[in-house]
Amino acid sequence: SSYNAGFSIVEYIARTYGDSSVVRVSRALAAPARVTIDGAVEDVLGMSGQQLYDAWMAERRTAYEATRAEIAGTRTEGELIAAEGFGNLHPAFSPDGRKIYYTSNAGEDYFGLSHLMEYDRASMTRRKLVPRVRSTISISPDGRFLYYARISRDNPRWASFSDIYRYDLKEEEEERLTHGQRAFSPQLTRDGRRLVVAMGGECTLNVAVADADGKNLRKLTSFENGEQVFTPSWSADGSRVAFGYSEGHAQTVAVIDSGGSRLSTFGLSGDSRNPSFSPDGRWMYFSWDTLGRFNIWRMSMAGGTLQQVTQVLGGAFQPAVDDSGNVVFARYDASGYKIALLKPAAIKPSKLM
Repeated sequence: SSYNAGFSIVEYIARTYGDSSVVRVSRALAAPARVTIDGAVEDVLGMSGQQLYDAWMAERRTAYEATRAEIAGTRTEGELIAAEGFGNLHPAFSPDGRKIYYTSNAGEDYFGLSHLMEYDRASMTRRKLVPRVRSTISISPDGRFLYYARISRDNPRWASFSDIYRYDLKEEEEERLTHGQRAFSPQLTRDGRRLVVAMGGECTLNVAVADADGKNLRKLTSFENGEQVFTPSWSADGSRVAFGYSEGHAQTVAVIDSGGSRLSTFGLSGDSRNPSFSPDGRWMYFSWDTLGRFNIWRMSMAGGTLQQVTQVLGGAFQPAVDDSGNVVFARYDASGYKIALLKPAAIKPSKLM
């Protein structure tokens, strides 16, 4: 994306020409008659903007080719099941594993125009279910209801708030469960009785739980200093909740008891996020950038053993696992986020820690 490319080229300038060069380019950009960045780059670095771009691209190509060669024999990327569009995210299996739900902006120009999609594994067909949805998705145990979040201005202040909704696949009707709660990323327990969500307020996010109908909403965490939480996920037995936790730039996986006690973090180096428990409770799957790229890893809930599940060239995020051990995840490549399916036979953990 343009954001990642911009960050990369700024990092290249700092690493190649010194941190102060970034400051000097920024100040040169403030000159009254400055129209483009090219003049600022030439004034500070002594080269044209095109020359800087070419140098940066040459270094990136060299680095990516080295990575490609390094992982050539171990690439484990799964089979693409949703490749159209650049924003295919939040995959989730139906309880019987026959369908996969996800959000997609296929045919659109922005993430905000994403839709909730259904993929039938047997027929390999897709259909659009609900427009303007770009949150995580959870499915009731009987497969009838889809839970998700949607941003609405339907509140007294006409502000953009996120709330929880559910869609009845049988009746093809949507029901709003919360109102003005700034709640998102819902997930049901396996018995379908409780929801866990992330909810915001005062520039801080917290983990909260509610009944399956959205009532009796209460916080599990009591953060109040700008902490952020993401994609909460129930353990198989509903006794714990895992989530991405951040106090700054990166996330780390955190776990808390369902009653709100015993909060702990993984303590892994780098950035770990998007935790998801396997249905049998044996593993916690998550995305981790320990090798310089985000891949799917899993941790044994019995002994803490770490295993690498994917080996991708771009990035792998948001894993979900079905009862048969299939893993579906969002795979990032040169043209954006796609949905990939990895079957058990293809999972050959390439690294133990």
